[in-house]
Amino acid sequence: MAARHHVCLSILIAGSVVACTAGSNVHSAPMPRALLVAADPAADADSALASADTSFTAVSGYSLRLPGVASVLHETLLRHYGARLLANCEVSRSQEDIDTCDAAIEYATAYNRQLLLRIVAAGEG
Repeated sequence: MAARHHVCLSILIAGSVVACTAGSNVHSAPMPRALLVAADPAADADSALASADTSFTAVSGYSLRLPGVASVLHETLLRHYGARLLANCEVSRSQEDIDTCDAAIEYATAYNRQLLLRIVAAGEG
């Protein structure tokens, strides 16, 4: 079975506290916009898998989303692999918030697609 994450953090991002409950399979790991834009999602997916981290990346709004993955798979992937919450995009207070959310969605889309391809190729999915 995939590695599970039970670490929960309370992080201030875009003026909002992003948190999860203990024992949850989703934990907060926000990244600043500059890092999201400069990141290499394919290399990050390879690095995560090399360290047995199979969590997907999530963005919250009115609900938790795994960009780049069909919504019918979200519940199953969250249960089996978990997720890191990159950004809380429910309320945007400034253009910087909007830009950060756009960057988080773009990164998460690419990362999640790469991770899913690698999991399926390895026969773990």
